[in-house]
Amino acid sequence: GTALKLYAVTNMTVSGLDLSRDPAAEPGRAGVEMYYGANNTVEWVTVHNRDYGVYVHGEVNHTTVQNCDLSGNDLAAFFGSTGVWFEGQGTRILNNNLSNTGEWAISLRSDGQFEIAGNDFTNSKHGVLLLHSDGTNQPVLDIDTTIATVPGTALRLDGVTNMTVSGLDLSWQGTETRGIGIKVASSTNTTLENLAVANREVAVDWAHSNGSVYCSWFAGNLGG
Repeated sequence: GTALKLYAVTNMTVSGLDLSRDPAAEPGRAGVEMYYGANNTVEWVTVHNRDYGVYVHGEVNHTTVQNCDLSGNDLAAFFGSTGVWFEGQGTRILNNNLSNTGEWAISLRSDGQFEIAGNDFTNSKHGVLLLHSDGTNQPVLDIDTTIATVPGTALRLDGVTNMTVSGLDLSWQGTETRGIGIKVASSTNTTLENLAVANREVAVDWAHSNGSVYCSWFAGNLGG
């Protein structure tokens, strides 16, 4: 099950806990689960061998997850419904170890005011998934260079509007071409600028979307 669940909690800080599950056991549901609430912080928390490191759903606003070790979970940070899954506004995911995640290191839904920066994606299957978010308020998306060890999709935008992705290196470091740099699906008014994508199977994958690409560098990819 879930190690720690916060229901309709506000202004709470959870710090310094180890909520991992015994690696010899079947994975548990979540280390920390939040359902409704606002202004909560999870920091210096360790979660391994769970379905979700942190699972946030049901309009939990202004959640901060920082300096946590969420490595080795199926989904590290899941906001909205995955690592970390978040659903709400003003989410901050900062300086966490999200390595070796079985699926998405970060999954974030319906948040146009997020800040993602300083996280370690080493050897996770996929990087960051943004769902149904509006980028009008210029959220902060800074993906660490460890994304180069992610063999799947580095960044996926699904159902987003008015989003600008700028200044990222979504290349693959391995010996063969692997994965997708960025996939844009069912999205409108997407702008990609000053990106670098190298050694991926596909640099940019557009699906049922419109937008523009400016001043970006793509090299050694099989497509896109």
